Amino acid sequence: MNDANIAPKLVELVKIRVSQLNGCAFCLRMHTRDAIALGGTSDRISVIAAWWESQYFTKEEQAALAIEESVTSSPSGYRMKTPPIFCRPISIQQSHSSQSL
Repeated sequence: MNDANIAPKLVELVKIRVSQLNGCAFCLRMHTRDAIALGGTSDRISVIAAWWESQYFTKEEQAALAIEESVTSSPSGYRMKTPPIFCRPISIQQSHSSQSL
């Protein structure tokens, strides 16, 4: 993920949500601990399951979680239906130059 220039805290948020959808308690514990070690707060972590209803997440985090939910299937084959508010384009400013791409 370092090559993609994605913030480690954002990576852990996505990993926590994937673990929730996959029903993996071991992974949830591991990624929650990792997120806390990176400065994540219990308030933010506790509402990841309903991130679209929360004011805790930036537009970049919301976009990443929406993408993750659109491609993650649970073990039972259920695919999360992204809330309608995220079915529209989200503009994210790039923080790196085009030379680093």
